[in-house]
Amino acid sequence: AALRSARRRELENKPCSKGGTAIVYGFPYLDTLKMCTRPELVPDGVEFFGHGDASDLQNFEQMLRQRAAENNGDAGVSVLMTEYPSNPLLMCPNLQKLRELADEFDFALLVDDTIGNFANVDLINSGLADALCTSLTKLFNGRGDAMAGSVVTNPNTKIGQWMQKDLEANHTNHEGLWAGDAIAVYTNSQDFLERSSKINETTEALADWLKDREEVAAIYYPKYTCPDGYNSVVRTDGCGGKHTAGYGGLFSIVLDHHVCDRSFYDKINLSKGPSLGTNFSLACPYTLLAHYHELDFAMTYGVQPNLIRFAIGLEDLDDMKDKFEFAFKASRMHPKLPVVNSTSQARGYCTMAKSMPMSMPIQTCSGLLGSASSIGFGTRVSSLVPGKRTISTAIATATTASSPTNNGYYGIGNRMEWSSLGAMGRTHLQRNAKLVARVAASAVLRRV
Repeated sequence: AALRSARRRELENKPCSKGGTAIVYGFPYLDTLKMCTRPELVPDGVEFFGHGDASDLQNFEQMLRQRAAENNGDAGVSVLMTEYPSNPLLMCPNLQKLRELADEFDFALLVDDTIGNFANVDLINSGLADALCTSLTKLFNGRGDAMAGSVVTNPNTKIGQWMQKDLEANHTNHEGLWAGDAIAVYTNSQDFLERSSKINETTEALADWLKDREEVAAIYYPKYTCPDGYNSVVRTDGCGGKHTAGYGGLFSIVLDHHVCDRSFYDKINLSKGPSLGTNFSLACPYTLLAHYHELDFAMTYGVQPNLIRFAIGLEDLDDMKDKFEFAFKASRMHPKLPVVNSTSQARGYCTMAKSMPMSMPIQTCSGLLGSASSIGFGTRVSSLVPGKRTISTAIATATTASSPTNNGYYGIGNRMEWSSLGAMGRTHLQRNAKLVARVAASAVLRRV
């Protein structure tokens, strides 16, 4: 409805146009981008600025000015759609700057605030958004038993006032909303503010705890990803003293290399599902579900294949910590190995490790894996294990890599930080031979 309204406004002002280009800013939920690419909604096409960072903001402004210069001041953009924060990376775009550009180049600024929710962030009275698009299926409802959504226009902006009149003229109240869903959402939302406060508190404490865990390589949560931007629009009125604003109930994590993602996901005692905002916590392998056939595309924008998204519910904090603790212990493949001068690299789902620079001399060492020469930073390890050879006779040999861009491969199929092992030297490897053998054996078993 909001997209169609923005297009109608463009057509009213410029009858000869197709309705203007749509901008999708930041990496959004899957269907947001796909909706904006539908020709019946946006015939003039869509421009995607998927990082939503300072560089994208500069490129977007440059595009607007160039198009305006080539078309007598008209940039030809009718609407910009963004999320606050984004799903699943929980990033916050610079809404203040986007608002300035929207006013200068006369396009509608639509914000999906489902993740932040309107009890936490105020995008209406701040005058930043022309309209808010919210999924009422999520936290507002809480039970996951009804489907509903809302468009809230902003009476404080010129375009918001126009959209309010347009929606009243072209749509009916409660359009398409089934009576049963309306009753469910109305009933379930009575304690929305109380639930939101509880979820804010639990999620922040849990995220702080996870941030310091060695099993977690990265955590995406507004408190860490965009604290300044988010805090600039946090509500301070407390909704009449009934609510304590926070960072919402959603975060995503990427596990460290010594933890098996698949085992962790299987072992964590939480409901599994792609929704969010339910009264019970949900875990979701977001990238694999939403972008399974376009993993490279998602990786381009920093969304890793092994990212796991969590929507926290009303459970007690200590219970949640116990669930994570159990899953960490059950999925730990081996102790975390020391990393020297490492450079992070996005990895595949439980199959890849970090790339190491050639910052140390190549070591020669041996152990229960057999003899392996030139195991060091940037070394490629290849397998000599025939298909019928048993685990106890497995042998891996290594060849020296010629450049730091070569990643260390473990021959059975799982990548492992061989560079760290090489740095330990011959004596350390022999002293830890049993550990290395167990790691090799577990890798073979996973492949089998």
